[in-house]
Amino acid sequence: MLPAFRLLQPHRTEDALDLLAEDRIAYCGGTELLMAMKLGLLAPASLIDLKRVPELRGTSVEDGRLRVGASTTHAELAKTADVLRHLPLFSEVEFSVGNPRVRAQGSIGGNCCFAEPRSDVTTVLAALDARLVLV
Repeated sequence: MLPAFRLLQPHRTEDALDLLAEDRIAYCGGTELLMAMKLGLLAPASLIDLKRVPELRGTSVEDGRLRVGASTTHAELAKTADVLRHLPLFSEVEFSVGNPRVRAQGSIGGNCCFAEPRSDVTTVLAALDARLVLV
């Protein structure tokens, strides 16, 4: 069972940053976070849901580089035209992440922040010489 928590749902990056505090955790997909909470490893007072922040979603090509928003799910990345066209290897890896539930709910940002050393996603990002922009 999950511990009690308050759900905060900002609509702008600035608002999400203002909500950050010692007893709050930001999340995109939450697949790993919710598991840790169910196991009693984490019990934040509040969760900050980043899925409603538009600038953190989707992909675009800017100056010949693929930009991927942190809350974009693995399933979206596996099939989006920008990824298929510019980085087919990345699409292939995203299609094999976890299981269908994890691909549908889990996000690229959450995957990187959870920092699982065996993550296929962070490995392919390193191989592709990706840059992560953290705020």
